[in-house]
Amino acid sequence: MAELASELGQVQPRSEPWVCDVCMGGVVERFDHCPACNRWVEKGVPQSLLTSVVPATIATDPGRWYSRLATYKVSNPAYRGHIAAVAWSFIDEHETRLATIAGGPIDIVTPVPSKKGRPFIEQPLQQALAAVRPIAGRLAETLRFEPAEGIHLRNDYYPDCFDPGPVRVGGSRVLLVEDSWVTGATALSAGGALLKYGAEGVIVLSIARVLNADYWKGHPYLERVAIDSESREPFDITLWRR
Repeated sequence: MAELASELGQVQPRSEPWVCDVCMGGVVERFDHCPACNRWVEKGVPQSLLTSVVPATIATDPGRWYSRLATYKVSNPAYRGHIAAVAWSFIDEHETRLATIAGGPIDIVTPVPSKKGRPFIEQPLQQALAAVRPIAGRLAETLRFEPAEGIHLRNDYYPDCFDPGPVRVGGSRVLLVEDSWVTGATALSAGGALLKYGAEGVIVLSIARVLNADYWKGHPYLERVAIDSESREPFDITLWRR
């Protein structure tokens, strides 16, 4: 974590008028949600999911932390250790708060399934999480992605595209881990599938909420997190913004 601290963007508090109250990303002032999250509200995503999205960090695109997240699956597998470090540090620090949102202790930790058909054991995010001892004992395959025609993976809410995995979630509280949240479509859809299959509570933990630096240029959020900004807020894993 010490190696990464200079790259990680600090999630900003929901009390700021320019922070989305769902994904904790940027928003145009006077609106409660960013454009993507406003879409999820309109599409009827369960409120229990929309209030249970917890990003650990902010990654600006382009940026060094974003580059690690974008390449750890294939070209830079060594970066999986960095994903694991952030996941472990955040969960270890905030597990009590996560349990409060979930309605009790977290029973299962599961990654958002691969949309490319990789078996669970070969999914890079699963491999990163499996390296973390406090997570590994609760890590399980709960969902499998099944593509369907007419689904726009960035803009649609599609829980029916996820079949149940070998580990059933009925009555369990599940921490669903996503590496990068851009629009949130895949993570929310997987979360909706977990609820459909009987999960008692679902938290969506995104390792990083991604902010496009060109789109948010001049926005106060970018000023707080960009590496080259004089107003950058130092990263602190202990801060809890939800």
